[in-house]
Amino acid sequence: MDSKILSLEKNLDVELSQGYRQKNIRNFQLIEQFSNNLLDLINTHNTGEHAHDSKNIDYSHRQTVKQRLDWLLELVDNIVVGNNGDGIIEVSDARVTSDGQRKETLRQRVDYEVDKLSRLASYENDGLMTKEDRIELDSYVTINPLLLAESTKIGQDIAPLIQRAIDSVGINGATILIPNGDYTWGQTVNLVSNIKIQFGTQARITKTFKGDLFFGASNGQGYEAGIKNVTIEGGRFIGNLEKGYYLISTLHHASFVTIRHVVFYQTSTSHTFDLLGCENIFFEGCAFIGFKLTTNSNHKEAIQLDHSYRQGAGDKDDISSYDGLSTRKVTINECKFLPIKDDKGKVIYPAPNITGQHRSIIGQTPSWITITNNVMRDGVGMATTNEWLGGWIHFRAVKHLVITGNEFTGFNTKGAARVIQLYRTTSNLMMEDITLSAPTVTLSVPEPLDNVVIKDNTFKNFKSTTDKSLINVEGTRFEGNDYFCRFIEITGNNFEGNIPVDSVNANNVGQKLITFKLVRHSSLNQNSSRKCKTFIDVSNSNSVSINGNNFENMKHTCLLISSSSSEGINRMISITDNKAVKGTTFLWFDRTDGITIRGNQVYDFIGKGTTGLTSAMVGRDEMYKVVIANNTIDVNDKDYIGIRLTGTKSNGIVQGNMVGNTLNPIRIISGAFILEKDNLVWD
Repeated sequence: MDSKILSLEKNLDVELSQGYRQKNIRNFQLIEQFSNNLLDLINTHNTGEHAHDSKNIDYSHRQTVKQRLDWLLELVDNIVVGNNGDGIIEVSDARVTSDGQRKETLRQRVDYEVDKLSRLASYENDGLMTKEDRIELDSYVTINPLLLAESTKIGQDIAPLIQRAIDSVGINGATILIPNGDYTWGQTVNLVSNIKIQFGTQARITKTFKGDLFFGASNGQGYEAGIKNVTIEGGRFIGNLEKGYYLISTLHHASFVTIRHVVFYQTSTSHTFDLLGCENIFFEGCAFIGFKLTTNSNHKEAIQLDHSYRQGAGDKDDISSYDGLSTRKVTINECKFLPIKDDKGKVIYPAPNITGQHRSIIGQTPSWITITNNVMRDGVGMATTNEWLGGWIHFRAVKHLVITGNEFTGFNTKGAARVIQLYRTTSNLMMEDITLSAPTVTLSVPEPLDNVVIKDNTFKNFKSTTDKSLINVEGTRFEGNDYFCRFIEITGNNFEGNIPVDSVNANNVGQKLITFKLVRHSSLNQNSSRKCKTFIDVSNSNSVSINGNNFENMKHTCLLISSSSSEGINRMISITDNKAVKGTTFLWFDRTDGITIRGNQVYDFIGKGTTGLTSAMVGRDEMYKVVIANNTIDVNDKDYIGIRLTGTKSNGIVQGNMVGNTLNPIRIISGAFILEKDNLVWD
């Protein structure tokens, strides 16, 4: 039969003409031909040589009946027979599916697996595969898959079984499948390259000893010396913080390691993963829940980006393998860092810190770190003895750090929270000391800290009364020279509700949001802050741009540009096109050489509060080359001052501003300021 569809001529003439007759004849011929071909096909199907042939009948999932029969015949030819029936463990375990279901017969198990793969393959070909199905398909489509039948004995210690499987793996690698169930883990598993350990999504593994879960040793020096191409996926590891059964793993010189969809519950008093001189490490969709805070452990993190050195490894590897390399190219994506609470909602164990490093080695700086789309709630508070030790994300030297799309919440954090701590330190290890068991630090020029992006994150509900910042970026001074943090971009973040009391008379308590000290070539753009204290405190910094931010109902000075007499002065500060609605003081600045304040909008500010701040813009003491132009200040208090400038050593120009609804729009008390006539004021 012609494969073309039946198509008739429908554009017939209006009049009964010869053309009308010919088109009708043609239509009847097409109908006759189509009908005859259809009858021939039906007769062939009923009486032909291969009528009802199995190859012409679909079974399911794109299989024909013939294909299904051939498979069943092969299955019969390979029936597993035991000499005492169900007593053979191998026969019994062979009936368990890869996802932990026990079938009555081996045929049912194989049938289940084939149908499952057919469905997944069908989805993949159709482009309709879900994320979950694709993960499932990946666990099957591997080179040399290895199923641990022994591990289906629920409650058994599976660590030795996994180690036995790993030890039997050749250079081509294998996938080890652990079905759902409750297991224990009683020894360290030593990893090798080219393996995937796939746990069922409902597999629960309870640790029962003190020591590492996993260890990846290095066989020499360099990033290529450790394990590579390793994936650990699925499962829920359960530690015991009171018994000291901590969930810790150590990797030395490892590369291309992925930890995906793994839950770590009751993690540690230290690190969950200690990465020593590693690269290309990926954490995807994991959860780190519960951290036990001990004396001076505020700085410990779930994922430590450490160097390759003996003390950091705790003498776990060969002494000749340490080379001081930093960890680089690490991605932490869509993970959760959560506390453990009692039934009344009280935090028993805070969330572990996300990542960072608290040791630096001269010439080795962590780099290319990406922290995206994670959730962190109720983490550890700042150390009371040394606030530099710690932070939910903390680095004492780093290059190319990206922190984007994360959610940070601190309602139940005890004490002040330091969410992001970035600083340069002069206390470093020398390369010649990396093989010592207890090396001492050497004062030296600090390692660099630059090219940082903090973008599109949310910071909310931090309720501490302590005047510490959520984000701290700080350079240092060494032997009379300033060493700046550079190229810090803070853009598009949302800060909300970060005050302990929502009261206009409680405007001198709570944490600042951001602190810059010794920062250069950096910007804060398009951020939003609502019901918070001070947005930014800048001191002794150069070339900082604050542009296009929105502030609402701030409880203290929105922008503080101020340095003490011992710190030096700020230079080249640009404050443009920001908008502030409701508050006490929009801007306070002093000791500044070159500051431009242009195009900002300030509305409904009032001179109340306990601090005595009674001006929208305050400039005082040692201000040079000040430009205040084209700002709009519409306050809501007749006694409130719009712009107040004082300082005998100060100079600048005030022009094109609109200041209203106050009896004191612009007040210049001292200093060589030029007040242009084009300022528009009203009361």
